[in-house]
Amino acid sequence: MGAPVRLFVRDRERVAHLAALGVEILQGDLSNRYQVAAAMEGVERIFCSNPLDQSMVEKERNLVVAALTSNVRHIVKLSTALIGPKWGLSGSRWHWEAEETIRASGVPYTFLRPLFFMQHLLRFASEIRSYNAFYAPVGGARISMVDARDVATVAARVLTQGNHLGCAYNLSGAEALTFNEAAEQLSLAINRRVHYVTRSYTEYQEGLLAAGMPPWQALDMVRFFDLVDKGVAAEITSETRALLGRSPRTFGQFARDHAVLFKRPGALSAMAADVSIGAA
Repeated sequence: MGAPVRLFVRDRERVAHLAALGVEILQGDLSNRYQVAAAMEGVERIFCSNPLDQSMVEKERNLVVAALTSNVRHIVKLSTALIGPKWGLSGSRWHWEAEETIRASGVPYTFLRPLFFMQHLLRFASEIRSYNAFYAPVGGARISMVDARDVATVAARVLTQGNHLGCAYNLSGAEALTFNEAAEQLSLAINRRVHYVTRSYTEYQEGLLAAGMPPWQALDMVRFFDLVDKGVAAEITSETRALLGRSPRTFGQFARDHAVLFKRPGALSAMAADVSIGAA
């Protein structure tokens, strides 16, 4: 869109390739108020995408303080559709606290609230490559997943158009799928049968902890999937389509675009014998 961009990141090397696009890259940490203030010099609009952890609220408070002493006219924050303490999720509470801090500051804001990224299923890629299956504690409930690329496009438009101040947008995909239906779409994309297997909450949580996930995050994930099972994640909103000016990407498109990540290296492309899939 032709707008000058400055990235404030923890690891410059991970985004070094973006310098070729004219992106200015500064390395630092949102926990350091002085680094944040220095990065804010000359900045008018901020997109805040912050890792979800126990220090998130403090980091975003540092960002707001720096914004108040600079020329910032708009903060766009990546948040969550399940906002607030009522959901029993640490992440939902932290996002809510950060939103309240931004609201109280008086700096114009826009909150983007996706529920569940399609890209979260990339966490299952190694399982799918090895076992033709992925596992989660969800039955037949539907979940409206959104492609992170669509959210990125929405963020760019909100930042550059300037007419979304004070708004909060719940961003969903174009469809609500069960994980069994997602497995069918992945099967079509990689030309190999993929199964979805339901695990108990206890089994899933124990697996996350064994893999090194922090206890609060493992508990959040189990509680989130419990909410999905109760039907809170199936809503398809109109905001994403309106902000994009087109229909959001489908999960089938996501699966095709990322098929190489789910395929076994050197695996044959023939479908397993037990699969019957009609022509596209």
